[in-house]
Amino acid sequence: MAVLKEHQELELKDVLRNVLEEARMVLPGIQALFGFQLVAVFNAAFKDIPVVDRFLHFIALMLTIGAIGCLMAPASYHRQVERGCVSQQFIDYASKLLCIGMIPLLLSIALDTYVVCNAITEAPWIACVASVLTLLLLSTLWYVVPSMRRKEHDCKHAKLVDPGTKIGSGSANQTLSSTEDSNLAA
Repeated sequence: MAVLKEHQELELKDVLRNVLEEARMVLPGIQALFGFQLVAVFNAAFKDIPVVDRFLHFIALMLTIGAIGCLMAPASYHRQVERGCVSQQFIDYASKLLCIGMIPLLLSIALDTYVVCNAITEAPWIACVASVLTLLLLSTLWYVVPSMRRKEHDCKHAKLVDPGTKIGSGSANQTLSSTEDSNLAA
């Protein structure tokens, strides 16, 4: 009876490609949010919202800039430091920045949810509820569920792997062809 593999180990270059693709999927949404945040300030009605809400919008804008920085940093780092190769250290760095960068994005969205809902309803308590619900929903989807799944995966993986078995591709660094390197950095 054949046993189906639940997971497949990837080579470092494939893991790198996945990490950079994940960043590329998130960036357009953040850039759109950033654009709307910038444009909102120049709207005549922006001056009519309470000063506190304008300040919250400013904080949300700064948080979005932080998220953009975290999500774009891996590509810049790779191009400058590890051009032509990939290391597990870089993949770990890029993955951490992706996860960290989602935190200011989460906070930015929650803050601007408050600002928009308060402008619509003119009821700060409704805006607070909407903001907290946004925070709870996104943090659950982006952090709680993956954390639970990672624990399940780690437990299953630990049961399947013989303690003496070496996991991974065997090499801490892999060299990329110039075509692969330019595709990854694009």
